[in-house]
Amino acid sequence: MENWVKILNVACSLFLYIAEGINNSIIGPFFPIEASEKGISQATIGIIGSIFNVSNLFACFVMILITKPETQKIYFCTGASISALANLAFGYLSMIENTNIFIACCIVARVLMGIGASMLWATGVPILLPIYPKLAGRITSLVQSSIALGLMAGPPIGSLLYKIGGYTLPFTVAGATETAVSIICILALPSAASQRQLVEESGIERSTMDRTVGKFATRPGILMVTISMIVITSSLGYMSVALALHLQQTFGIDGDTSGLYFLVFSGASAISSPFYGMLVDRGHAGKLFCYSTISTTVSYVLLALPKFLPQLETKVFLFFTLATIGGSISAAFTGVYLVLEKTALSYGIRDRNKIKLMTSAWISSCFSVGCTEGGMFVGGVFYQWYGFYNSAILQAALTLATGLVGSAYITKSGLCKNIYYETGSNEKTKLLSQSDGDMEGEAGII
Repeated sequence: MENWVKILNVACSLFLYIAEGINNSIIGPFFPIEASEKGISQATIGIIGSIFNVSNLFACFVMILITKPETQKIYFCTGASISALANLAFGYLSMIENTNIFIACCIVARVLMGIGASMLWATGVPILLPIYPKLAGRITSLVQSSIALGLMAGPPIGSLLYKIGGYTLPFTVAGATETAVSIICILALPSAASQRQLVEESGIERSTMDRTVGKFATRPGILMVTISMIVITSSLGYMSVALALHLQQTFGIDGDTSGLYFLVFSGASAISSPFYGMLVDRGHAGKLFCYSTISTTVSYVLLALPKFLPQLETKVFLFFTLATIGGSISAAFTGVYLVLEKTALSYGIRDRNKIKLMTSAWISSCFSVGCTEGGMFVGGVFYQWYGFYNSAILQAALTLATGLVGSAYITKSGLCKNIYYETGSNEKTKLLSQSDGDMEGEAGII
């Protein structure tokens, strides 16, 4: 495949991730306020926001079972189309006057968006990695940056369009944009035959193994990292539900301007991801994940400080803490791909293509469970009962407790040593094999 074609394939896929990020985050600045004005409780708002992630979770498990290299492109583009059309429909639900029917239709639309997003997220990374196998860490960081860029752009775009055209316009623009980009991807991405060739050229091993999915999903090491990852990703669900109301209640900031604060949170993630990708390519994925658990905990402690030091309850301090949280969770997203791949290899799973497919879908599942926990429980029910600052304290405690579990496994299994993606390079392949051997010895212990 010619280099310009490869660049086009990567660019189109990344643009689709950006469009999906906008699609998912555009409701943050104004929907909780609009729903609250309809008399909908904070707990129900949390359910509407989080049901997306519940459906995404179950759909991800289905994707793990059915996805093959030959069908990745179909699922990738179809998922984007489903998510875009559901988002378009969501924008017209405000015409429904009956509150119960409005809630039910919102839930249906968000379920469809979750299914579409799972198809997109579970197949994107496995499509892109064989294109540039020697830059696997940077490819995963570009994916993370694109998602973060979309999440960053969504709230301010949503605020602006909401101010210009009301509730419907943001969803119309976001849905139409993602539909257009998905059509371009259908035309630009490699065919099934080309994808098979790329997989073969990349040096990814393929084999026939039974019960690979069950073996991946039940290994203690994978579950220990997963628990930590779920809580770290819950920050996204927590912010999407709680931040807009906190801004309105504390600073009097409404849906027209609150998007700027979401911009800080997601922008820090987008800016830091390329730097983290370079660290992953240099072998520091395990260290990066451990750092993320510590820095995310500290960031949430800072977010809760105004409860004890009221003089810190300022917009500047909130900007700073949102930026630190965004940059911290980005480190976990970027490093966890390789951590899970190496963990799977240590347990004797040798079909590297299946590992990449399962890792991508598994991380999407972590995202779904985490956003559900953060949006429905911490940002929904707990926030309604105990307020913003106490919910931030809870988030810090959960991050610390689960982070210690994940970091303990990473340290004991040798993943804090330099580890690399499979690249075809003799030197790094040797390091990779040596690292695999070290961890296979540890896998019997953990």
